[in-house]
Amino acid sequence: MEASRCLSVAVEEGVAVFSTGKMPDSEMTFIGASCQASAPPFTRELQSLQIKVPPGEKALVALAVRFLSSSGWKGKGTYQTKLYLIPTTWREKPGSEKEVLVVEMDKVFIPPSDRLIQLMSTYELVVTTEGQRFVVSRQWYAADAKERGEALREQGFRVVEDPNILLRFALGMASFEDLEAAASLDKRSQLERSLAFSLSLLQVAQEELYTAHCEAGWCQRVIEWLVQDRDDAREKIWQLSKTLSQAAEMLQTAPTTLFGSLPRKEIGKLKELFE
Repeated sequence: MEASRCLSVAVEEGVAVFSTGKMPDSEMTFIGASCQASAPPFTRELQSLQIKVPPGEKALVALAVRFLSSSGWKGKGTYQTKLYLIPTTWREKPGSEKEVLVVEMDKVFIPPSDRLIQLMSTYELVVTTEGQRFVVSRQWYAADAKERGEALREQGFRVVEDPNILLRFALGMASFEDLEAAASLDKRSQLERSLAFSLSLLQVAQEELYTAHCEAGWCQRVIEWLVQDRDDAREKIWQLSKTLSQAAEMLQTAPTTLFGSLPRKEIGKLKELFE
């Protein structure tokens, strides 16, 4: 299905605006572009998208359009997705020397023979050149990006993060060295993300260790307080015992006249109390 059956486009002064609406319940996913665009790569659920192409330059836009089709089972509507690589170029306007931007909605983009490009149903953009395959995927921006990147590498792909550079390379606006640099940048970014993740785990471990240390310190202080109270109690008991012993000794050695006025039975009770 040609792009013109799914999308409409308006062009003015080097700016092209793609819009949905030709198909029922349609929306657009912007995958990337070799030029400036109004949305970042892999933006979903768009109704319109703007691109700006400098005078005299070519551009290539990767889009996916999802719409409700009436050709489903038993006439029931089903959703379909169509993928498009749409080229643009500047051409001289008929009857005028002025060049205008032309969006070739129904033209099949044919890249140079040394750099093939493929837009996959999984929204993965793949460029094959010099026996190597470079890829960028929508999943690269998801939560499982690390696992997805590792899986692609195991399949022989070299993963880059920027789909726009693959589109520029397909147009001849970027070199193989640029792809090499992008793939190397991806490895560095992976290391940076891994380091950031490790640092976050280390910070959590440090916080847990600090909490455990504080709790251990609090427990130690409680133990010290209990030991101190025990020692204080022992000291008080020892002092009281010493006082009682001294009192008993005084009773044993005191002159009889000290208790002369007391009955003998009472004196005996006092001696028993302090002994």
